[in-house]
Amino acid sequence: MTATTAAISSLGQSAIQGLSTTDIQDLTALQVSQLSPSQISYLDASRVAAFETDDIVSLNLAALSKTQVGSLTVTQVEVLSADKIKTIDAADMSGLTTAVINALNTAQFSGLGTAQISALEQTQVSAFTDEQVTKISAAQVAAITATKLAALTTTQLQGLSAAAAAGLTTAQILAFGASQIGILSTAAFGALNTAQLAAIGTNDVSGILPEQLDALTAQKFAAFSASQIAQFNTAQLDGLAATIFSGIATAQLNRMSGSQIAGLSTAQVAALSNAQLSSLSTAGVTGLDSEDVGGLQAAQLGAFGTAQVRALNSLQLSGIETRDISGINTAQVAALSTAAVLGLDVSTVGQVKALSGAQVAAMNTAQIRALNSDQLGAITTAALTSMSTAQIRSLGTQDVSYLNTLQVASLRTTQIGALTTADINLGLSTDGIVALGAAQMAGINTAQAAALSSAQVAALDASDFGAMSTSQLRALTTNNVASITTDQIIALNSCK
Repeated sequence: MTATTAAISSLGQSAIQGLSTTDIQDLTALQVSQLSPSQISYLDASRVAAFETDDIVSLNLAALSKTQVGSLTVTQVEVLSADKIKTIDAADMSGLTTAVINALNTAQFSGLGTAQISALEQTQVSAFTDEQVTKISAAQVAAITATKLAALTTTQLQGLSAAAAAGLTTAQILAFGASQIGILSTAAFGALNTAQLAAIGTNDVSGILPEQLDALTAQKFAAFSASQIAQFNTAQLDGLAATIFSGIATAQLNRMSGSQIAGLSTAQVAALSNAQLSSLSTAGVTGLDSEDVGGLQAAQLGAFGTAQVRALNSLQLSGIETRDISGINTAQVAALSTAAVLGLDVSTVGQVKALSGAQVAAMNTAQIRALNSDQLGAITTAALTSMSTAQIRSLGTQDVSYLNTLQVASLRTTQIGALTTADINLGLSTDGIVALGAAQMAGINTAQAAALSSAQVAALDASDFGAMSTSQLRALTTNNVASITTDQIIALNSCK
């Protein structure tokens, strides 16, 4: 048009509406810039779409209505600067076609304000290109409603940057399904803060990939609730670095099932603190294998409660390193099941040999009776002397026969006195009798003396026989008297 800018600015509604699309196209950029908001409001969709690319850059976009915004073409929008697009009123943004949204370059897209982003409809959000999603900012992400964001495709979600992921609201996180959570890149997942992680639905936790968990810090891993932790599968937990898993809270650890604990690596278990170990449920304890238990140090073993210790089986107990057996305190020893006690190793440098006197003394009579021949024979003499008379009395005659001569020689007189007559007659071998010292022989009561066999009496060292009291000698049977040796009689005469 040849009209002056002043003439253009004076055109009324009828004149504006009387302009043809050709007239619109003939307007210069300067003339377009002179159009007032009122004049712009008179333009219909076809006239807005008719502006040349050289002229659209001069149009007051803030004056456009939602309908007029919807008439903007891809060709027109492509020439607009990011700042120019930012002038479109947020309330009118929903008028943009998906084709226009899709055509926004990264600079234009990144320049959109949060109010403009928030005003977009779900279909518009779904029209974001993969490249646009990679450039979306944390503030822009936070401006999208949870429902709209959840409509993004897996490819779009996969493009979220770590910076953008950090802007996700807890409502948005909660709206994600398991598959959407799992599609986030490791960098994006690792950027989530504790509040965001805690917002993941318990039913959606299963979608988290092992490599995503490995992108977290120990502090972030601790943000998962006990309910969330309970939903993790073994595949998710198994590959988790021990340094990350060690961040788990005691309440979380307590909710883990036996199968979940069974899926943990030895390194993960070994990384747990005393407080964490003490929080394991008994079901969780049963999930530990012998290598897991073997990887624990003495102080860690000492952290187990009696109920937890009672849950240990023989295979688990056998896994404890000899150097760490000292970590089991007396209360824990007493709590061990008789079946578990059978797991104590009896090798040359085994667990039984490592038991202290206090630990052996803490064993109840049922545990003592449960010990097999190798275990009884492996108890050190120092530990054996710590056994109470009740423990000694609980030994069966067969059990007594398992004691070696050094063990028999170490028995205190009160322990000797606790043996039954059957223990004396059938349990102690002639070598065992020979191993007894004079003080021990002096501690034998008359019933025990009467139970001695002729072979046992004959095997007694002369000095030990000479230490026997008059009442003990009177208790000997006639067969025993007949087996007394000359050296024994001489020793007897010299002692009396």
